[in-house]
Amino acid sequence: MMMMMIMMMMIMMMMMIMMMMMMMMMILVMMMILVMVVEVMVVVMMTMTMMMMIVAADDCYQLGTVAYFKDDHYHAILWLTEALNIDEREIVKTAKRSLILDFLSFSMYKVSSCFLFNDPVSEH
Repeated sequence: MMMMMIMMMMIMMMMMIMMMMMMMMMILVMMMILVMVVEVMVVVMMTMTMMMMIVAADDCYQLGTVAYFKDDHYHAILWLTEALNIDEREIVKTAKRSLILDFLSFSMYKVSSCFLFNDPVSEH
């Protein structure tokens, strides 16, 4: 009888040890999954950051000035406005804000004067 009780206790202890090992393995697997998820999130965030920073403020400024000198003030406004937006986020500035604003303000003047002084209804 005593021997049987000792064997049952040993079996119960082994079962508890096995359960603890299974729980530890489950925790380990969950930690590995968490690490993989974090790695994927870091890669996605880095990719998004790189995609956002492909175009510098100076690039948009240059495109805006090309449109400006071709008297395409509508597109100049779009590019110069984007140059301002990117310039706000840039740590190392690639374009002079004063030049962007100078070209942008004159383009806005030209576009607004077209709407103010031209009557598109009477031309047709």
